[in-house]
Order: sequence, then structure tokens, then C-alpha cells
Amino acid sequence: MNSRSASASLSVARKSRQSLRDYQRQLAERTTSAQASPAASSRQLSFLAAGSGWLINLNEAAEIMPVPAMTPVPGTQAWFLGLINHRGKLTGVIDFENFLGGQSSSHKTSGRLIVLSDRFPIACALRVAAVTGLMEFSDTSDSEAEQSSAASITVKPIWQGECVRIQDKSWHRLDVLTLMADPRFANAAL
Repeated sequence: MNSRSASASLSVARKSRQSLRDYQRQLAERTTSAQASPAASSRQLSFLAAGSGWLINLNEAAEIMPVPAMTPVPGTQAWFLGLINHRGKLTGVIDFENFLGGQSSSHKTSGRLIVLSDRFPIACALRVAAVTGLMEFSDTSDSEAEQSSAASITVKPIWQGECVRIQDKSWHRLDVLTLMADPRFANAAL
């Protein structure tokens, strides 16, 4: 390779890195402004876990990503999958399906990872079966609280908020802060 083509290759690589940095910066700015907007509190991230639909406020999720390789931690509950290095911060990964009492996927890297916001006291991510998208939700929308008959009443955890029906599907609201305060969740040790 001559010095002219090496110089051209180096120039292209620098421009690509700069373009990637610009894209990442713009994406971070858009994400931050979207999460800070008043409408963000009505936006819900919907996901599936243990055969049920779940919702969390969009501003409670920092990132959605494929499940990366993780370091297992011995002496922990089966639902605690291990630790990942997420942007320089050790983050615990919870198999939310297994935590709910459902069957965990045999492939620990299947599904998606919802990395929770830094505003929470515990750095963690939830491994879920699938992220289904964003939903607009307000108390005045066409969603309504699901009515339970006396025969189908079950005791639900305090972190499982109201169940709402949106487009003929039931969705459970997840109260992340209350989940993190739950002694079962906070103590992953055996």
C-alpha cells in the first residue's frame, strides 16, 4: 500500500468516526429532550414477559438493547442473570420472566434488555421476552382500568400497578421504584 492510499484510508476512517460521534451526540440530545418533555410521562414503553404485557414510563428506561454476554454471579437467585458493563457502569441483569415466576428462556441471551434509568438507586436492567413499542397513555384515553370479577381476583405484588386495556389487550403497569424497594428484588443472594 502506498502512502497516498494509506493517507486516504486514514482520512475516511477519521470522517467515519466523526460522523458516528455526531450521530451518537444527536441521538443522545433527542433522547434527553424527549424524556424531559411533559408528554414523555404519558409515553409508555411496552414489553412482554411471562406471557403478559407490561408498561413502564418511557423516562424510566435508559436504553433498549440486545442481551449481551454477561458475567454470572455465584450464590444468587436464578432470576439474577449476572453483571454487564453498561457504558462503564456495572449493571445487574434481572430475568424479569423468571422473577415473575414464569419459565425463563433456556437461552439467556434471547429477548431484549431494558436498561433502567440512572435516576434509580440500583443500576439494573430487565431481560424481557420482547419490547413491543411505545404507547401513548393518559387517564382520559380510550384505555380503561380492567374490571376483575370476584372469582379471578389474585394477590398481586405492590409494584404491579393497575391493569389497563389498550386495543383489546391487557397491560400491567410496572412501578420500577416500588419494585426496587421490594425486599425480594433487592436481595438477589441465595
